[in-house]
Amino acid sequence: MPREALSCRGRHSGTGHFLVSSNGASYSHPNPEAIARIVATKGRTIHFNYATDYTTIWDNEEVKDHFRNKTKYPAEGEEGYILEL
Repeated sequence: MPREALSCRGRHSGTGHFLVSSNGASYSHPNPEAIARIVATKGRTIHFNYATDYTTIWDNEEVKDHFRNKTKYPAEGEEGYILEL
């Protein structure tokens, strides 16, 4: 995945994009309840920096179709997003 800027301002800005940068190795994150709260609001896009057992469960087509959400993962062998502050 090429390095690119991603606007993750949340629901108040109207962007509806969220970046999750955790692979679950240390603390089993991302927390399923936290992601469920994002998914529960229709029209969100969740960008995951890792495709792991903790993140790919949100790529379920039925859930995505019901809530009209999208999930994005880096292509195999590619780096994820880089957040510069």
